[in-house]
Amino acid sequence: MPRSPFPPVLVAVLAGLLALPAAAVDDPPFDFAGDRYASGAEPDLGDAPRRSVFAAGETVRSPAPASGSVHLAGRHVEQSGPVAGSVYAAGQVVRVSGDVGGDASLAGQDVSTAAPVQGVIRAMAQRIDIDAPAGAVLLMGETVRLNAEIAGDAYILAERFETGPDARILGRLTLGAEDAPPLGTLARGGVEIIETTEPMFGGGIGMFGLVLGAIRSLL
Repeated sequence: MPRSPFPPVLVAVLAGLLALPAAAVDDPPFDFAGDRYASGAEPDLGDAPRRSVFAAGETVRSPAPASGSVHLAGRHVEQSGPVAGSVYAAGQVVRVSGDVGGDASLAGQDVSTAAPVQGVIRAMAQRIDIDAPAGAVLLMGETVRLNAEIAGDAYILAERFETGPDARILGRLTLGAEDAPPLGTLARGGVEIIETTEPMFGGGIGMFGLVLGAIRSLL
């Protein structure tokens, strides 16, 4: 049988991004065309600048600057290095603490951002905390907390919506929430309240339930 041309770590990372248990494979990192591929309990991502990063594991931390995009999957995931492009991350706990020049697409049980995202934050989680500015947000969770300025529009579906002292939306807010504080002048572009249905949340069969259920089954 001919030998596979792909390094084991590349196969493990690609498999891990689709199914987290495969990330248990512990191989040396693989670099190609400025990209780094890594997998294992704590993948070695280093701190040297990269073009793009692909990693899967138990605890996945990406401190290196990236001129392209970053793709992370694990139980505990953190992007702390600046990223010129977009970040894609899924895990039990997902945190973005490095500046993102593009979008951030995040899914997990506990998702938070602590650094600016220039583009759109798309997040789906049991709990979402937005503590740094973003261009726009599309958020779906059981509890969603906003404590930052959003330059554009915000679309939020939640069982509970919370705001902090720094919350401000310069565009339009579309909100579907069972429990929300007085909105006052939160959104400069106005507020649209939409009705929500139970299947969107918790153990329901809607999109939130399906995605969160899939993540739980992998962790």
